[in-house]
Amino acid sequence: MFNEPHKLKVWPPLFKQLWTGEKDFEYRNNDRNIYEGDELWLREYDPHHKKDPYTGKWIKAIIQKIWGCGWEEIPGLPETHVIMKIKCFDFIKSEWKKE
Repeated sequence: MFNEPHKLKVWPPLFKQLWTGEKDFEYRNNDRNIYEGDELWLREYDPHHKKDPYTGKWIKAIIQKIWGCGWEEIPGLPETHVIMKIKCFDFIKSEWKKE
């Protein structure tokens, strides 16, 4: 891992797909310095709960492969975005909600 873990919000429908193993990638604006091998902390975020949108569920994952932003390019992928193949390795439901 080259950086501190990247903490990312994930809305409930997509979080559920990660939690159940249906999804193994993230499509994101590359607004941070990411590398293959970096760790992601994917936190379930429900914007409909204004008082406290974090649910307490989160997933730790490793970035296995990156496409876009100077990595391996994909035709049609916006130059500001990346697709990251990830491997989820820890599924947590806790009271931890704040940064």
